[in-house]
Amino acid sequence: MVYDNSLLLYVDPSVAGSYSTGTTVSDLSANLNHGTLSSVSYVNTGTTPKKFTFNGTVGSNISFATSKFNTTYTGKTVIIAAKMDVNFSTNLYRCMFGSTGGNRNFNFYMYHNGTGFQLNYSTVGAGGLSDVLPVVTGQWYVFAVSQDANTIKYYLNGNLVGTQTGITLSQYLSNTNENIGISDNFWLGDIGTTMIYKRGLSSEEIMQNYLAIKATYY
Repeated sequence: MVYDNSLLLYVDPSVAGSYSTGTTVSDLSANLNHGTLSSVSYVNTGTTPKKFTFNGTVGSNISFATSKFNTTYTGKTVIIAAKMDVNFSTNLYRCMFGSTGGNRNFNFYMYHNGTGFQLNYSTVGAGGLSDVLPVVTGQWYVFAVSQDANTIKYYLNGNLVGTQTGITLSQYLSNTNENIGISDNFWLGDIGTTMIYKRGLSSEEIMQNYLAIKATYY
């Protein structure tokens, strides 16, 4: 079971209560921040994990009400199960979660630096990169970033893969939108379980959430 303490958004296409058909994606957290699906395909066949597939263009996203994120934060955490399409491209940031305009409160990207992949987290006035990751296209992973009062930590499948210190936490700033699959760039590939928290989860909690959902994807 995933941690629900301070959970702001919990979307999981493998759970019928979160999505089965239509354009409404239901938030499983107590926040009830339901989303709207646009130009995203849904797969639920055979042994393939139930997933949302994004085509890497501006109109392909799941949007959420920013008012539901306007609360007090002691930290921020984003956890996303995702798979990169084989045509992901190099020297490019592709966003798993974020805003298309306004302030970057949770923008979480995968970056291909020309030779390898790195996670990027961009929040109000701060951000940076993880270590280079041992990942490839066409395979599922669980990516996470956790921010507390002065530190950002990146995780791959529950394991720490980068730390930044001296980063000041900002409260949520008013925004135009928050989305899965789009910000100033667009996700190309699949996204499954997505969780947003208003606190920085510990390494132990990140691992527990990974263990709770990994069977869906491996």
